[in-house]
Amino acid sequence: MKAGSIDTGEGALPLDAGEAAVDAAAGRRRLAIRLAQFGVGVALVLGWEVASNWLIDPFFISSPGAVFAKLVQWIERGMLLTHASYTFYATAVGFAIGAACGFTVGFAFGRS
Repeated sequence: MKAGSIDTGEGALPLDAGEAAVDAAAGRRRLAIRLAQFGVGVALVLGWEVASNWLIDPFFISSPGAVFAKLVQWIERGMLLTHASYTFYATAVGFAIGAACGFTVGFAFGRS
């Protein structure tokens, strides 16, 4: 398919200049949104780094660099899957407990 055309399955139909301009503007808007999303992510990580180093005691919050270093260490030692399995287990148990309690309370309220 060529730029400036629409694929209909049976062949490409040419776009007029107005539709091509709208398509180009939509592409620029999508790019701007992606760049803004990336910028927000970078700003959040930088804010976390600043907060963990200068504003909050490292005992309470670790820096992104320390988290990344620990992740790399776990991968190198083959411990990542072990730690992830404990996390998934705790998540599943917590969900099961919460669902059972929610079902029980909802059933009790529905019956009254």
